[in-house]
Amino acid sequence: MNQICVVGSLNVDTTITFKALPQVGETIAGKSIKHTAGGKGFNQAVTASRLGSQVSFVGAIGHDERGEFLQAILTEEEIDQEQIAVMDDETGQAFVAVDEAGKNMILMYGGANEKVTRELVQEAEAKIAASDVVISQFEIPEEAVLEAFRIARDKAKLTILNPAPGKTCSEELLAMTDYLIPNETELELVTGGKPLQNQAERIQAARDLLKLVRKAVIVTLGDAGSLLVSAEGETLVPAKKVKAVDTTAAGDSFIGTFAHCIQTQPVEEAIQKATEIAAIVVAREGAYTSIPTKQELREP
Repeated sequence: MNQICVVGSLNVDTTITFKALPQVGETIAGKSIKHTAGGKGFNQAVTASRLGSQVSFVGAIGHDERGEFLQAILTEEEIDQEQIAVMDDETGQAFVAVDEAGKNMILMYGGANEKVTRELVQEAEAKIAASDVVISQFEIPEEAVLEAFRIARDKAKLTILNPAPGKTCSEELLAMTDYLIPNETELELVTGGKPLQNQAERIQAARDLLKLVRKAVIVTLGDAGSLLVSAEGETLVPAKKVKAVDTTAAGDSFIGTFAHCIQTQPVEEAIQKATEIAAIVVAREGAYTSIPTKQELREP
């Protein structure tokens, strides 16, 4: 069985749907509201677990009702939570606004996620060492991501970095990353914030990152597909055409699927499978609740 360790974020999401997203200073009425488990790390872990990987999680929750809510769902999703610390802090939260076209705006409160330290990751060294792939994102402090990837590299494990929310990455971290998977906005931020006007500029930006990133840069482009840039060249993998309902968790499901597949499949095939799963997520409402079930994902 594939072994994946996710070092990342755990939130409770409050999602409100609107006819259209609000403008600055505007007050509008929502059409519906729901509370679900979330966080980029959580969504990625759920996807990989539902696909059949054995997933362990390194992170933190608060000593509160939201933390207990997340623990119950992690148990239900068969995700190992032995290295999830319970902090004297509030569990992380995200507030998501979604419009009728499926576009969203997300406000974050890090809470316990911000207390994921280098030392906490060091305590999870055995979990990282037992994994084949280590995934992380930027909803936890970068020092924790660096430590996780340092341990992973020492143990010759694959590393996948989702630089989200987008920001400039240190060269040290990029050099310990096998697969860097940003969206097009995050690609701009990772490379210094300069707008990338076209595909040629995106390819050049990815090529510049490949001076440090070990295997490939994969840029997710929404309904335009995914751009794979590696030493072998560039490939555009088309998106699956679906009616977008809610794009929340689409990128996370892509990464969780890629992590599951890359251990046994060529990179282009792993991207194609990730694209298929992300398309299903986009066509459904919700974050982790839009990820296909185990029964759906494990069908031949």
